[in-house]
Amino acid sequence: MSDGESLVALVRSGSSDALLRLANALDSGRISLGSSPVGIGSIRGVPDSLASEAFRCFSDIDRRLDEVGVAAVLRTAAEIRSVERLDSPKVEVTWTGPDVEGPPVTESMTAIERCLKECRDTGEILLVGYSLTVAKHSAMERVIDLLIDASRRRAKIQVVLHQDTEAKNRAELMKHWDVFVSKPRIYTWDPPAGHPYTKLHAKCLVVDRLQMVVTSANYTFHGLESNIELGLLVRNQRLATAVHERFDHLMSAGVLRKWED
Repeated sequence: MSDGESLVALVRSGSSDALLRLANALDSGRISLGSSPVGIGSIRGVPDSLASEAFRCFSDIDRRLDEVGVAAVLRTAAEIRSVERLDSPKVEVTWTGPDVEGPPVTESMTAIERCLKECRDTGEILLVGYSLTVAKHSAMERVIDLLIDASRRRAKIQVVLHQDTEAKNRAELMKHWDVFVSKPRIYTWDPPAGHPYTKLHAKCLVVDRLQMVVTSANYTFHGLESNIELGLLVRNQRLATAVHERFDHLMSAGVLRKWED
């Protein structure tokens, strides 16, 4: 087995914390590349299985690598692992539907509410939807309240809505908006002529380009409280930014236009 293969096998065998403990022990001289499995296993936080793998690895290593070099490799591997873990999406399944026992899910409204509450002061929110209705005492009434609260905290709010025949989506949003708070910027899409059944059908919420909810649920009583709907809450800057930038591009290209009175 080559040096690289031996080190890869060692890195795969241990946690980041255990690898760092090995690196520190090599740097300090507490262990060497010639240490026994018992000596390596005496390091606190290094399990016997990792000690055995370290012994095999150290025995295979060409002497062009010394203790300091191996320690640097282990420390670098642990740091890369930490960076990859931070960059990997944190995903939850979101759900509207019957309250029955089963695999853990997050209610659609809970996910939306959590994201909106976490919007930064002077942050930004993008809400995209096909249908929007605000029944009294409904979950959507709470959503509108949270949007208004974010606007009070000077968040930039953009809303992209399907242009229904009677413009009810826009009217419904503005009917429940606080007149003393900055209005959201509302956009819509004009489908190509001759395609009457083509619609703006996407449903998503992006907050601060850090997290987003992508869902089948409309912003209605049925979508958030009674239908069976499925989606994902994704906490990841790269992915949330990509979605927001896609809609930014559609706005700047004129594909989405401002929906005025």
